[in-house]
Amino acid sequence: MASATSGLTPGLTPPRIVSPSLLSPPAASSPTSPTSLDLAALTSDSFVSESDWLNDVLGATLPGSGADAALADVESTLTRSLHSLDLSVTDTSALVDRLISDISLSVPRLAFDLQLMRENALLLRFTLDGIRKRGGGFGAESEVGKVLERMKVLDLVKQRMEAARDVLREAESWSTLESEVTGLVGEGQFQKAAERLAEAARSMVVFQNTTEYEARRALMLSLQNTLETSLSSGLVKAISERDVKACKQLWNIFSMVQREQEYRAYYFGNRRTALVEGWTHAKLVDSLEVPPAHLSSSSTALSASQQTPHKFSSHLVQFYSDLQTLLAEERTYVPAIFPDPAHTLSSFIETTLEGLSPSVPQRLTAIADFYGPLVLPELIAAFKATEEFAVQVERTFAKLEPAPSAVAPVVASPVSPGAQPPTSPRHGHSPSTGSVSNGGGLGAHSAQVRPWETALFEPFLDWQVEYAELERRYLGAEVERALSNPSEGGSGSDKVGAKVLLDKVQRVFALLEDAVGRNLALTHGYGAKGLVDVMNDVLVAFFDERKGDLATAAALSGGGGGGAGGGSVDDEHEMALEGLEFSTDDWSTFQFGLRLLDTCRAMADRLSAFEARVKSRMTVLAHAVREARLDPAGYTAPGTTRGAILLLRQSTLNSVELADLLDPLEKPSPSEVPHHAAGSLSHAAPPAPAPTPFLLPKARGAAIDFTRTTQLFLHETILAPLLSHLAEYASLSCWATSEAQRPGGKGAFDLAIPTFSLSPTETISRVGEGLFNLPRLFEVYAQDDALSFSIETLPFVDVESLRALQQPSAPAAAAGPAGAPPIVSLSGPPAPAAVAAPAPLSAEIVIATWLSSLTLSVLSHLTASVLPSVARLSKHGAAQLVSDLDYISNVARALDVESPEELEAWREAAALDERQLRGEAEGADKVERGVLERVARIRGVRRVGV
Repeated sequence: MASATSGLTPGLTPPRIVSPSLLSPPAASSPTSPTSLDLAALTSDSFVSESDWLNDVLGATLPGSGADAALADVESTLTRSLHSLDLSVTDTSALVDRLISDISLSVPRLAFDLQLMRENALLLRFTLDGIRKRGGGFGAESEVGKVLERMKVLDLVKQRMEAARDVLREAESWSTLESEVTGLVGEGQFQKAAERLAEAARSMVVFQNTTEYEARRALMLSLQNTLETSLSSGLVKAISERDVKACKQLWNIFSMVQREQEYRAYYFGNRRTALVEGWTHAKLVDSLEVPPAHLSSSSTALSASQQTPHKFSSHLVQFYSDLQTLLAEERTYVPAIFPDPAHTLSSFIETTLEGLSPSVPQRLTAIADFYGPLVLPELIAAFKATEEFAVQVERTFAKLEPAPSAVAPVVASPVSPGAQPPTSPRHGHSPSTGSVSNGGGLGAHSAQVRPWETALFEPFLDWQVEYAELERRYLGAEVERALSNPSEGGSGSDKVGAKVLLDKVQRVFALLEDAVGRNLALTHGYGAKGLVDVMNDVLVAFFDERKGDLATAAALSGGGGGGAGGGSVDDEHEMALEGLEFSTDDWSTFQFGLRLLDTCRAMADRLSAFEARVKSRMTVLAHAVREARLDPAGYTAPGTTRGAILLLRQSTLNSVELADLLDPLEKPSPSEVPHHAAGSLSHAAPPAPAPTPFLLPKARGAAIDFTRTTQLFLHETILAPLLSHLAEYASLSCWATSEAQRPGGKGAFDLAIPTFSLSPTETISRVGEGLFNLPRLFEVYAQDDALSFSIETLPFVDVESLRALQQPSAPAAAAGPAGAPPIVSLSGPPAPAAVAAPAPLSAEIVIATWLSSLTLSVLSHLTASVLPSVARLSKHGAAQLVSDLDYISNVARALDVESPEELEAWREAAALDERQLRGEAEGADKVERGVLERVARIRGVRRVGV
């Protein structure tokens, strides 16, 4: 074995050690030159730069010597030192070459040495086996086993005796601990006192679970407090004077006695004093808070800028700017003092923000009380300033130390948020202490919120969660202000005039588009569900209010002309419309309703275009939300930090409802294609399976209702002269007149002259003539596209029949802007792209549809309201009623309108004689039972069995 060991490195010679004297400058030859130069001081913390070291060397030269002489001496000394260093470098290089040569010669012998060691190991094993056999083995009963067991017991005794000795030594040292530490502190030997306390602290574990533990722990705390108190004044002075060396030494002392947090408290408190005072004494014009009385005395020391009143958002920007300046300064000092600069700087930001008085949440509440419903823009301004500051802080940390190597993200299969709803953070629990549940199967450490991000963004989290209510209040106030323009004035139809209404619609949609930007600014889109609900509610309220204005305009006589700006029709139209019995007010109201219907079409276009823009932005948002869900550690939103996004993902805003809203937008249905925005039936399409839901269904429904109301207003305006004739129709005297009653005497031959004829009454004749004149009215306005808008919502219109009249023309893609579904969608969802869009309805079909709707409205009014009001019907009155109903039915057929079943039932029932009405003769079984019983009652006939 000895021979093998000695042969491991043959030929190797020990390295020659360079004498330290060669690295030191030679002694000065002149009495005025410096005796030596401490070149090692250049690498220590004693000097910040080379110039400081040179100044120190010059100051150490002989007093009274000039600066030039001193520099010359230093230069000569440096020249000699450099010469000595060159010689040392040459010797070292030669030594390294010899070492390399010796090693290269020794390496080939390593294999031989290893083989020799292997053979010696085998020989040792063979020898041990022989000893074991000769000794009878190593069992407990063998002689060797007994010896080994005895040695084991002796070793255990030795260990325990050494442990007992250590305990006795520690106990002895604790008996003198207080006096030693107190004496060292009194002598100013704080380093030794800290070392003594550190040794004692390490021995505390010896007294664990003993009765003396608490007493010694109390003594330890007391001595640590004494040491801290003695060092506090010096620490404050060192921090104030920016003495990095002293601060570093004091940090080491505080670390020995486990007082790192107290040291940071001293350091942070000293560095942020001016910043905190500026925050506390800030004068805010949008806050009603009063600075604390005990702090008012120090406000005189503040700068003029801090005394000038500011809005909270402006003051917050200035506060963040001052804090960022302070952080940039600390970035150079903190690494020289603390061993963990990143953690220290993060703790500095966190404790600074959490220690503000009043706190950031209190200031936000104060401005909310000041602004009321209009607080949302101020909250957004404050939040954006906070995000900008957070981005700057991230850049500061990036400069402070290199970012850790990123772990490759785990790609998880997309999981709907509905399967694993995110949890909302509660106050008092910092989300930075644990991982963020992402709902996508990622690792536990994939994403975390840093403590300083929590301190920055958590004050805004409650307001972000309440975004929908804040937006509702803000939009309510802004819409009310925008719609209450004093210059509009007026009442009735002036408030719902076509131009005024369109202007109001533009204002409302402009405010709603701004709301999309506010949602992205405050919640990064996570408040989209609340925003869509608010938009629906605002538009529903707007259209309902316009319906109320329209009802008021309809109640006023002749109020439509001024609101619509129509006035009376020109002479040419008056000639063409002669005989329609329309007054000047009726014409003005008709033109007002027509323009209002055209405005409804413009509103539908505006709503569809707005919904398409919102849908486009929501689609981008859906993609971003999905990316953040699948890769929370790697996703970064522009202009903010990951922590801000993670806090939003943890909040109740990231709900199942949000996923239900966004998921269909990111994965559109194959049946979704572009559509025309106007939404009239002339641009409708056949039903398609699985449509993509609209974003604003309530708003669309309200717009449809307003369009129907406008159509009914125009309907009633056109039918008003006709229905006025029917007002007294039920009370005509002819219904109860008998054959014996004559207006005059008898004839020359004493013959009764009949007072009835089979001609229709004057009333029903005037109604028929009015219906015959309606085509001339629509021919004048045949080119007005307003008549064709939403024509399917007219009363008594058969939508399927209208569809049958349409012929496919251009593809659906040419019908309107992409993604703009029709506002009136009574026929179902939009058609697939492969289906051609129906052609627009011709002017003839539009006029025929309006005539059919108006005619059926008159007939429906006649059968539903007028005829049931007839109190008495004689035999000759029934014959006259049959004549009138035949006449009005012929008028309807002449207008290409089928008479309704109710009208035919009344005509058939009036034509029955008394025996048929009583049920004694056939003919009554084909008449509708309700109409038959009504006619029998006014004829005074009692039906058999009734």
